[in-house]
Amino acid sequence: MMRISVVIPTFNRSRLLRRTVPALLSQKTEQWFSYEVLFVSNGSTDESGDILSAAQKENPNLRYFRIDPTGGPSAPRNHGIRQATGEVIILIDDDVLPEPDLVLEHARFHREFQDLHHAGLGEVYIPPDLQSDPMALF
Repeated sequence: MMRISVVIPTFNRSRLLRRTVPALLSQKTEQWFSYEVLFVSNGSTDESGDILSAAQKENPNLRYFRIDPTGGPSAPRNHGIRQATGEVIILIDDDVLPEPDLVLEHARFHREFQDLHHAGLGEVYIPPDLQSDPMALF
């Protein structure tokens, strides 16, 4: 069975996590793969930790880590990669609201190209309600 890890660095994005977490935990699946979601907080001081801790208690497929602040997404992203159990890793940012088939489409891609080292890149769209307020992303 293929295992996929979705790694998301985050910093003080509790407002966005309220939407991102449920979207990631309700991804379409099929019997031939499973997935986990790893959020790594880069020293968040808002409600991000509370949101992610509560989600982790309710869903064993979500793992939450907090690291000391580093000033950028690279350290939390790398921490998540080191903690990941999947042979396929999907990297997204905390402001991405994934479509319900994000993980499924990546799984299909990697099942088709399993003998080669490939990377998949999908399109990213800003949700309409965030387009009207650019500061909503911060």
